[in-house]
Amino acid sequence: FGIQMLHIHMMIGVRIIPIHMMNGVQMQRIHMMIGAKMLHIHMMIGAKMLHIHMIIGAKMLHIHMMIGAKMLHIHLVIGAKMLHIHMVMALKITMMALPMTMEALRINMM
Repeated sequence: FGIQMLHIHMMIGVRIIPIHMMNGVQMQRIHMMIGAKMLHIHMMIGAKMLHIHMIIGAKMLHIHMMIGAKMLHIHLVIGAKMLHIHMVMALKITMMALPMTMEALRINMM
């Protein structure tokens, strides 16, 4: 479990480490607040994240309940926001690439 968790932390980023030191007991409320959005994020992350969750199992739930309110900040800023930025960036790049591709095709036809 230790190695798996370390792997996740390495993927999430170094900034999660200080958050873990500040414990609380409000994660249940936060989970309710995050709700469907969190589920949506997990679905966007994909099968790999689901696999990690299945490996960690009940221990991860226990950690979530212990981490506390500060976890919301890390989830929203690093988790959801980063995912949102990636999705927006990917969309923007796709949207930029499409007209450029169309333009290139048009120029080639001329």
